[in-house]
Amino acid sequence: MTDPKEERWIWVGFAKESRLLLRIVVGPRMQESVDELIKGIDSCLNKNNEFPLFISDGDNQYRMALFSLYNETVTPPNFDVFSFQNVSKLAGQHLVNRGGQFSMGKRDQF
Repeated sequence: MTDPKEERWIWVGFAKESRLLLRIVVGPRMQESVDELIKGIDSCLNKNNEFPLFISDGDNQYRMALFSLYNETVTPPNFDVFSFQNVSKLAGQHLVNRGGQFSMGKRDQF
């Protein structure tokens, strides 16, 4: 069996409607190659109105690359200090997005 570092794969990213090639990476089936592919595709996008669609063979490396590039940590307001009191306020609550407005309440309120 061949060492994965010695194998060469052709990684291709293209625009879904125009089929324009956005990025081609030739390299081993390793995380570094996937990272290069995803970052190359991201650099071609207009971040104001384009959302990428990623379809893969299910290899976990894609998930890791996407998570590292697009992951965002959000701290909710009024929860600067994690405490039991804050957690108990959320017990039994549901967060609902209504056209960009978020509401919190009991399930039967919605």
